[in-house]
Amino acid sequence: MMIKIRNTRICVLTIIIMLMSFSICYAKTETYEINDEYIFTVTDTIPKNAYVKVNIGNINITDYSMGKTKVSPPPDQMLEDKYGNRILKYNYDTLHRYIGLEFKITVKKNVITNDTHQYTVINFEEENFTNYLTTVPRIETDNPYIISTANELTKDCNTDLEKLEKIYEYVNLYLTYDTSETYRNKGALSALLTGRGVCEEYTTLFTALCRVCNIPTRILTGYNAENFVLGEKTESIGSYHAWSEVYIEEKGWVPLEITAEYYKNGEKEVYKDGFLKLTNPENYVVEGIYNSELNEVEWYGINMEDYTKYITLIDESYFSDITQHWAKNNIERLYKNKIINGYGDGTFLPDNNVTRAEFICMLSRVVKSLGMNYYAMDDIYYPKDFEENWVKQDYDSLMKYYAFYVKDYEKGAGHDTINYVFGDTFDMNKEITRQEVVALLAPFLKYEENQEVPLTDIEESKFKKEIIISYVNNVIIGYEDNTFKPDQTITRAEIATIFDRMISKEK
Repeated sequence: MMIKIRNTRICVLTIIIMLMSFSICYAKTETYEINDEYIFTVTDTIPKNAYVKVNIGNINITDYSMGKTKVSPPPDQMLEDKYGNRILKYNYDTLHRYIGLEFKITVKKNVITNDTHQYTVINFEEENFTNYLTTVPRIETDNPYIISTANELTKDCNTDLEKLEKIYEYVNLYLTYDTSETYRNKGALSALLTGRGVCEEYTTLFTALCRVCNIPTRILTGYNAENFVLGEKTESIGSYHAWSEVYIEEKGWVPLEITAEYYKNGEKEVYKDGFLKLTNPENYVVEGIYNSELNEVEWYGINMEDYTKYITLIDESYFSDITQHWAKNNIERLYKNKIINGYGDGTFLPDNNVTRAEFICMLSRVVKSLGMNYYAMDDIYYPKDFEENWVKQDYDSLMKYYAFYVKDYEKGAGHDTINYVFGDTFDMNKEITRQEVVALLAPFLKYEENQEVPLTDIEESKFKKEIIISYVNNVIIGYEDNTFKPDQTITRAEIATIFDRMISKEK
């Protein structure tokens, strides 16, 4: 049984105020750079089956940490483990070119973190939860002692939430943080038997007990950068960290900080601020998912000489093509909070027009981040040319919000809005117009009948009502000559500016 937390019902007026203030975009963020360097020597006796494997994790596995990874030289293969960690593999074809030379692999990760609690909701049919419910090395869910402990702790609990709280309190109080070699990095059973260990013992024991209770639980690895100084290089030793996440239905993967210890008047008490939250999420820099079966670096047929790893808190860096752009600040604020994205080559292309698909995705992330109401319907409306590609997840999510505010179920969630705006063809790569933008926003905006606006070119527009709604809500205003230009396309920079103007208006 999964935990189910229902969204609090919010009235439309409250939602509009939230939309106009867009306060989430002013969340605290930090930018980090992680540098890994692996140095090998290649002799002339290198065998044909020589290889090097480097586990680089996955820095985009959560919603509170995201970024880009650059690797040099490019690997011969990019592998992936069952959790989504990525593994670089260099084969003989690459290694033999370095005979008698130094072979160096550099991995640079630029990670932006934020302090907002946004969670990735996963469809149960799409996600394989077996990986987060079974026994693996150091998470011994099949051990009788772990099983009996979990059952004893939760015997009087009626819900999964109660079980989670009992397990959290037990592990947080029972374990003592001990970095000695006898206790560290030994796993769940060792932690239960000795009561000692480091973050790995706290998280593996918590994870094992939760999995016994059929609660999907995973461990993230990375950094707790709470005490980092801007520009100062920090070696990974002593700062590397692990923390847990549990899957809560309708909420997603929710993090916990179970390792922290709290004392009052000399007595240890439960660290309540770590239950189902991270007190300072912007300090948590994700590198990947815990997998004790996977070595960080593995090699055969050549010699490993050196390995350097450090992390630096740096000044914020964004897209290469917005340095002198008039909308630079607007774009950066929205990007930091995952409302808009750039491209794989490090550009944003601010003056490119926005496509229908791009705007659907942006709007979906806005309404999700604001906690708006939705109906969790499986019956989603799709135009006849809809393709199941990169836009589908955001599209499906937005349609469920339309289902709540438009309340049309006859032809699937979102039918009344999408069919009204685009017709029966999505044509996802078509550039969206100003009037289509406001038509998609209108269901979430407050409207009163018989409001007049000074716009002179909207009488013939199919979306006259929606244009008026957007105008009175200051979502998209007109031009100095009192025109709206309904059929005009809109750029990525303009979209960012519209959202940011709404933020500034309510500050």
